[in-house]
Formats: sequence, structure tokens, C-alpha cells
Amino acid sequence: MDTGEVISRYNHTLSDYVGDVNQTAPAYIARGRTTYGAVLGGAWSYYVFMNFALDQMDQSAGPIEPMSLFIKVAAGLLGLHACLSGGAIESAFTLVRSVFESEITIALLTERDVEDRSKLYREYEHVGRWLNMESIRELVSEHILSQSEFDSRFPTNTVRDNNDAYIRVKTNYHPTRPYHWAWSLMSGTTPNNPSLKQICKHLKRLEDYNRLYGLTSVSAHSSPRSHRMTSSENGVITAAPLFDWRTEALLVGALKYCHNALTHLGFYLAQPARDELIFYSEHRLAQIAEQYLAKQP
Repeated sequence: MDTGEVISRYNHTLSDYVGDVNQTAPAYIARGRTTYGAVLGGAWSYYVFMNFALDQMDQSAGPIEPMSLFIKVAAGLLGLHACLSGGAIESAFTLVRSVFESEITIALLTERDVEDRSKLYREYEHVGRWLNMESIRELVSEHILSQSEFDSRFPTNTVRDNNDAYIRVKTNYHPTRPYHWAWSLMSGTTPNNPSLKQICKHLKRLEDYNRLYGLTSVSAHSSPRSHRMTSSENGVITAAPLFDWRTEALLVGALKYCHNALTHLGFYLAQPARDELIFYSEHRLAQIAEQYLAKQP
């Protein structure tokens, strides 16, 4: 192989290819955005509304953890809007899943005893740090990482602080496999760490889980069904941007979870703003859903 010739030839070929793509892609993406512009615009306006709602909330009225997760939900909607505006449907499935998981976590935190549950959620950070440290320590025992490399990442005082913090809180989490913050809340239901499905069942949200999770798992993990996620409407497998019915369906589903997240945070809002914001959220969702359903056969 003449490596210089190969590089030169591919540089030339790819330059022509990129030029062709740059001539056609902007118009193609613009057409897709126009076709689904009503729901894309509705999602953007709802994201702005979520920021407005945050500005009305009194952060001192409750623990910060549910509000921080609400911000994560809003950021997920923004990312979803960006993905679908560019035709990145497969990536959008993963974001919808993230929005759903965050909303479910807010629901569990605020179901009751919000102060105690938020503390449990907050202190799980110490467990996470300890688990991360131990996973890196395992690389030393497997001779993948040297002890000096471990020590440079985790100095003696860091190891001590991580161990002390973990010992202080560990009784609130699974005794041998502390892999979920809500284990003590669900220990009467399962002896193991609760799955998202079990949490959804507890919250009477199993229908949402069953409708969403299997489908989004195809995108989040390697799956023999993955080719269906990257197929155009005529069945061609492609890495090009895609715009089809999923563009709207994903946004409408995510907006429902965003609205649910807002309803869980009523304790941050004084009346009458609480009822007014929730009412207005329902109104905006109904408008967007009406636009979506009007296009269905």
C-alpha cells in the first residue's frame, strides 16, 4: 500500500463528498424542521416556560434536590429539542429516557417525607464516591493500574475522607450492594436494590414505564432492533438526519414528563402562583397535543 497515495486520494474524495453534503444537508434539515415546526416550537416555548416557573419558586421553601432534578428535566428537554431539530432521532430516545427517570426520581422524593428522602438522596453522593474509589482500587489488584497511579488520584486524606463519609451513611443503603439511593424506602418490596420498574409500579406509573422503557433501551444499549431506529420511512438504514413521526411523538411524551415534574414541586410555590402555573402548563400541553393529534391519520 502506498500510504501517501491513499491519504491523498481519500482527502480528495472526501473533500468532494463533504462539498456535496454541505450543499444539500441544510435545505433537507430546514424542510424537516418546517414539517415538524409546530411541535418543535411548542417544546422550545415549554422549555422557556420551565425557566420562568423556576424563577417563581422559593428555593428556601424545601430541600434543593427536587429542584435540581427539575433543572435536569428542563435541560433534558432542551437537549431533546436540539437533537430533534437536527434530525438526531436515536440520540433523542436516550434523552427522553433521562427526562423520564429524573421525573420519576422527583416523584419518589416528593411522595412524602421530602426532607428525609432528599437527605437520603443527597448523602448517597458519599456512597458514589466510595464506590468509584473502590472500582479504581480494583484496577490495582488486577494489575491494570499501578499503586502509585492510584495514590496520585486518591491521596491518603482523600481515601480517609471517602471511607469516613461512607461509614457514616452506609446503614441507609444496601448492606452489600449499595447501588441505589432508595433501597431503604423500597426494602419492604424487594430485598435488593429497587429497579426503575419497581419504583414506577410503587408510584402507579407502570404504564409509563412499559410504554417507554423497552423502546428507549433499544437506543441506549446495543440491540438487534437498533437498525429500526436508524431507518428512514422507506426502510433505508442511514446515519443521515431523520425527521418522521417519532420527532413529534418523542417531544409530546417528554413534555408530559416535564409537566409532571412541575406538579411535584408545588411546595416551592405560593398560592395563587402554584395553581396558576400548573393550570397554564396543562393548557400549553393541551395545545401542543392538539397540534400533534391533528396530524395523525
